[in-house]
Amino acid sequence: MKHHILKKSLIALTVFALTGLMIQADVVDMRTLREKARSIKQWPYNEYTDVGYEKPTPWECAQGLCCDGEYFYFAAHHDRTGELSDIHKIRMSDNVEVACFEKQAPRHSPGIDWNEYNDTIIACCYGKKLTPCVWELDKNTGKAIGKWDCPEVGHKAGGLIAWEKKNDIILLTSIDDSPHIAFTRMTLLPDGKFKENGTWYYEGPNLGVPQGMDFKNGRVWFLADAGKTVLENPHIIYVLKLNRNKTVSVEKQYRVDFHTETEGLTFDKKGHLYFGSAEEKIYRIDAKYKKMKPWKE
Repeated sequence: MKHHILKKSLIALTVFALTGLMIQADVVDMRTLREKARSIKQWPYNEYTDVGYEKPTPWECAQGLCCDGEYFYFAAHHDRTGELSDIHKIRMSDNVEVACFEKQAPRHSPGIDWNEYNDTIIACCYGKKLTPCVWELDKNTGKAIGKWDCPEVGHKAGGLIAWEKKNDIILLTSIDDSPHIAFTRMTLLPDGKFKENGTWYYEGPNLGVPQGMDFKNGRVWFLADAGKTVLENPHIIYVLKLNRNKTVSVEKQYRVDFHTETEGLTFDKKGHLYFGSAEEKIYRIDAKYKKMKPWKE
């Protein structure tokens, strides 16, 4: 009898202990879920959508991206052969490629932008043995209508380009495998001449590999990632301020959860932000830029 009572008591204690452990586990799980929810709320990613562009030919090596409100212009390099770059002209209304300007843009063409003042495309070159250059292209034929060589600008190595106003541009230059980047304001003049309007140097923590740039409301929007080596959380869009003392400040950063190398960054007239990928795809951030969710440290 005593043995039977003791056995019942042990069973009851075991059930009580297991119930306690289950409750404790539930509490831990709920705490974990709450922490994850807080984390998601504090560090939000921005959603994006594939616009639906499908390549009509098997081209590759995507680079700079821009748009003029009616068409995307998506560059592709021929670094393996050392030839000039292509620009693919894609209608935004249905994402159909309507033209390809073959081997008419600067080598590599990592940065291109729409010059709204002239209604042309501006593009810059990049290469380990190339000094910075800027070309202006007819957006209907792809032919160069102006060329500027800028060997002594900034860090003296090419990068990205953004149109600012009239014939004023911002040229990003960088040093390979270094966090150092520079932004030079320039006025493009006839006959290959230009006027430098100052260079702003960024000397803070490494922002990542420069992949795209545009200019909006007095700020540089700069896309960076860790190139082909990134595994997680690689893509950041920085909003940069060029200060009066020629330094550069990071005002905001926005992130997208995207696991392919990004290529190019551009605004449309309505305030939507687009970026390209190394898979020759084009994506639109779902929220307009004023409603994008900033990353909070």
